Amino acid sequence: PLLEASEPQWPGNCDGDVAWDDGWEALLSDPALVLVDCRTAGEVSDHGSIPGGLHYSCRMGEDPLAVVEAANVSDRSAPILVYCAVGGRSRRVAAAFVASGYSNAKNGGG
Repeated sequence: PLLEASEPQWPGNCDGDVAWDDGWEALLSDPALVLVDCRTAGEVSDHGSIPGGLHYSCRMGEDPLAVVEAANVSDRSAPILVYCAVGGRSRRVAAAFVASGYSNAKNGGG
């Protein structure tokens, strides 16, 4: 199995997902937005990335808290939008942000 029984099982995003046509554009226009891309380096190389975003790879079997720690966002109320290729990894990372006390983290899907 990808996750051992002792590892936390990250739930879905606390406030729901943000679909491209349902809020991404408004969030991207917010200068305070922290945009986190959790795709692999190969995915970023193959498909590019959104300018201004932070890239921290997080595969499904990896601990999403590592991304939270690496991003080191000091403002726990800052808007955070996490995305990946499909939505599963970004959902886990967004949930890890929320579990770490960030009040405005969203899963942007893929």
